[in-house]
Amino acid sequence: MKKILITGCSGLVGTHLVKKCIALGYDVVGVDLYRNEFLPIDGWSFLKKDLTSSDVIEKIFTTYKFDAVFNTFGVKGSPMRAKTKPVDFLYPSFKINTEIINQCFEKDVWLVFVSSVGVYAPAEKFVEDSVWKTLPS
Repeated sequence: MKKILITGCSGLVGTHLVKKCIALGYDVVGVDLYRNEFLPIDGWSFLKKDLTSSDVIEKIFTTYKFDAVFNTFGVKGSPMRAKTKPVDFLYPSFKINTEIINQCFEKDVWLVFVSSVGVYAPAEKFVEDSVWKTLPS
């Protein structure tokens, strides 16, 4: 059985990925700042952790010995906050992503990076054929 880490497991992408990986028979460990009500009750392990500490990330990787990581976390906030205080998003994202990449490299773990925050320009309605015509917000 493959052991899978899903960061941001309480987010939109992470919640669905937890359910899918459990259904496929993987040994799932999810990590987030909170556990949402849409996540399964049983069949996986939830860790309430703040990943901005590299020591926390290293301990998780050392403890669980993953085969793969789905990195789906995102720093939450409003578009206005992202515009006026971009470092509030960039710094923790860089810090967490860098250490996850480092741990995956050091421990020979397969990594899938999923970006789901602020990737489209603001719009009233998203049309699949047109979302790539603008720069990210």
